[in-house]
Amino acid sequence: MLAPILIVHSKPSQTPGEGTNSHPFNGAQLKPHTQLKYLGAKLPRRNNFIEWGNKSSYHTFTHSGKTLNPWLVTGLTDAEGSFLVTISQKPSRKYGLELKLRFMVHMNIRELELLKSLRDFFGVGQVFSSGSSARYEVSSKADINVIINHFLVYPLQTSKKHMFYIFLTIFEMYCNKEHFHKEGLLKMLSYVNFLNNPLRGETLSYIINNVGLLPFLALPRSPFLKV
Repeated sequence: MLAPILIVHSKPSQTPGEGTNSHPFNGAQLKPHTQLKYLGAKLPRRNNFIEWGNKSSYHTFTHSGKTLNPWLVTGLTDAEGSFLVTISQKPSRKYGLELKLRFMVHMNIRELELLKSLRDFFGVGQVFSSGSSARYEVSSKADINVIINHFLVYPLQTSKKHMFYIFLTIFEMYCNKEHFHKEGLLKMLSYVNFLNNPLRGETLSYIINNVGLLPFLALPRSPFLKV
């Protein structure tokens, strides 16, 4: 039996400067930089610097001083940001799969200082540099929650907003531990298949042979997709 179809109707984007806090899925109202109800723990205040080989990682949980304009952060993400979910085989997991959610902004090494400012703006995440490239990356559940709250208040203005809605759907299912059950995992994998790039053939074959067929699901509605 196919999983229930999810259809989300989202309002047109607000013009910059008119931030909105309406949640596109359940109508919940969120204030800027607050935590969702299933993530109540406060982040520790500390700064760390780790260096190894020719790579560097800058990590901070210090609360943001917000030196960047929040709409600049949204515009930078529209241009250079990515909402990612990686799938890897892990025998210790119930269905042999592990999902990892990440938010990333990847740029040339010349923009390293800008990426560090972005890290300081959010107050979470890491900045990595290697060779001619650098990236800002957020991967923990609590930290991704901070990222999501920003884009609910200062929404993306390009078609990347649709990718954000898919990512948000996956994140909520992940926090609700729906991937612990076969039906929920397959539903999440269906959304992952539409996020950025389709699942690779070998990954898709493993899922079909060891978990089951992916259900057909309607994607969250975006104002950029006129139906």
